[in-house]
Amino acid sequence: TTTIEDVNGFLSSVNAITSSFWRVSSTRITMNRLTIAYTIPKALVQKVGIKSARVFFNGGNLLTFCNKLLKYVDPEAGDNGRQGGDFPINRTYTFGFNLNF
Repeated sequence: TTTIEDVNGFLSSVNAITSSFWRVSSTRITMNRLTIAYTIPKALVQKVGIKSARVFFNGGNLLTFCNKLLKYVDPEAGDNGRQGGDFPINRTYTFGFNLNF
């Protein structure tokens, strides 16, 4: 090991010098919730005996744009967002339809 003298004049063999080398921007843009729905016109659905019909899609945690170094770090996850801590937040997709007879 190499012995170095720190700014206070103490000799140390520990690599504990402060550095900003790993400091990166943590700016991120996320799409957490998205709902898209379409109500089918009554003229079409009444022909088959339905009062109204609606088709929908719900999505959660769909997109995240961030620095490549932070790809696996999620500030919304537990354990400070570190990989190997809590489970990551799930991406969810829901498709469905509502029918009124």
